[in-house]
Amino acid sequence: MSGLPPEQVGVAAVFGFAITLWVTEAIPLTVTAFLAVALLVIVGGVSQKTVFGAFGSSVILLFIGGFTLAKAFEVNGVHERIARWILTRPFAVRTPATLLLTVGSICLLFSLFISNTAATAMMLPIVLMVLKAVGQDKPGSKLSVPMMLMMTWGASFAVGTPVSTPPNAIGIGMIAEATGTTISFGQWMLFAMPIALTMLFFGWLLLKRLYLKGVTIELPERLQFDRPLEPWSQPQKVVVGIFGVVLACWLLPDILNLILGSSNPLTSWMDIRLTSGASALLGLGLCFIVPVKGTPSGRVLTKEQGHGDRLCGSVDRCNDGGAVWCDRCGDHHDDRPQCSPGSRSK
Repeated sequence: MSGLPPEQVGVAAVFGFAITLWVTEAIPLTVTAFLAVALLVIVGGVSQKTVFGAFGSSVILLFIGGFTLAKAFEVNGVHERIARWILTRPFAVRTPATLLLTVGSICLLFSLFISNTAATAMMLPIVLMVLKAVGQDKPGSKLSVPMMLMMTWGASFAVGTPVSTPPNAIGIGMIAEATGTTISFGQWMLFAMPIALTMLFFGWLLLKRLYLKGVTIELPERLQFDRPLEPWSQPQKVVVGIFGVVLACWLLPDILNLILGSSNPLTSWMDIRLTSGASALLGLGLCFIVPVKGTPSGRVLTKEQGHGDRLCGSVDRCNDGGAVWCDRCGDHHDDRPQCSPGSRSK
């Protein structure tokens, strides 16, 4: 590649990397496609608008990466581990009100990075275990109704990140299209996190006043679950590490902008390469690449767990052979119709 201009060296490297993965089938083919798209931005330095143009909007890829990270948390039990660790701290059961606030805060924390529906579904069995541990799992118990409401409200109040709920990312995309102003991950958090925390606080106050005023409930000094918390497994550590890398990529450009200023060359370099969509897809790729022990595939996610050939639809070659977003292509899955002429998603 010595004869190539500097701006083409990175693109050529990404192309060779993708061809190698496609030929060897070391990871699912669609994952390779998504990872190559991310690396074209991060390594090749190609503008996000150019790379993501075939998908219609970078918001689609941001969703795909976020959904995959959420699946990695669910499959490897990271969400349960984090929630149980927080709930077994002494402050969590100091009073019924603090237990209520702790549950709502955990749901909000999870829902900042995964959908509120998924966060609620993951937290429901944990909240049921908490109610059983404090003797409030019987019909008509004083704590069951506010706990369930706090769980769902906490997940719904999470508007603090672009990936917490689809309308956030869609709104960011519409603002960029209409005004040319791009709102970064960190800028959205600075604006929306105070709103999310304020809603959580007032929701907690309302439930406390409606259901816990004058109510006495005896709580243990520390929650004890039927099943003890096991040590961190290697897959769980890797999932947290991958999430940490993605979160750093999301926030680093804004942090550097605050420290060094927008005119600094390093800040400009980060703004171009570490975009939200590319960073999310990088996390997706790492879930299928990083080797771990103790999983069926030796990776964080298997092809079946991550739906590697149809992550919210497939990138397949339809009609004219171009790589497009097609919601009908299932890459030879029997339960999905095969792509046919005229089936391209609009």
